[in-house]
Amino acid sequence: EHGITFYRDGGDKFMVSAAAKKLACEYGIDYRTPVYIIHKKGYYGQLYGRAYDDLKGYICLVRDAKTQGADFIKIAATGILDFDNDGRITGPSLGFDELKEMVKIANGEGFAVMAHVNGADNIKNALSAGVNSIEHGFWPDMDVIDYFLQTGAIWVPTRATVRNLIGVGRFSDKVLLRILEAQSQVLLKAYKRGVLIASGS
Repeated sequence: EHGITFYRDGGDKFMVSAAAKKLACEYGIDYRTPVYIIHKKGYYGQLYGRAYDDLKGYICLVRDAKTQGADFIKIAATGILDFDNDGRITGPSLGFDELKEMVKIANGEGFAVMAHVNGADNIKNALSAGVNSIEHGFWPDMDVIDYFLQTGAIWVPTRATVRNLIGVGRFSDKVLLRILEAQSQVLLKAYKRGVLIASGS
């Protein structure tokens, strides 16, 4: 109804996005999906995807995603924000060496890589490892701008996920506003300097 002809999904573990991709062509929509998010066992991502124990297991998941019709690979590099704990990032994060090898493997299978990432150092690690897009990117610092510009990666800030919680009463509005303000300052300067930014929920 609104003329949207391109849609980029983040995947799910129930194969809904894979089914939607098949239906989308009937509506003239170019629908891209990783099918599911790939995460390390014990790390963030079990609600949305499939886990690997080691890189051999990761390779198997990348190849399985390919057989399922994935258009790119999505990696969970960090946890999410804990709004009850001042917006701290939950759980452990993947290190640079592991991320770099994961990107190399995905590229070798013909895939670009989107990464679920929060935290300035984690964003820089992911960009340095060669990911093509940063999903979320909360708690950045000004230095991440240069990393985006050097790599040409896209930033999908998904501000709606935090903004829509303000005033609801589930979490402290003070914490939510502080998170948004921290991202806003960097995001505005990144936009002005030419970082590629895409809308996302």
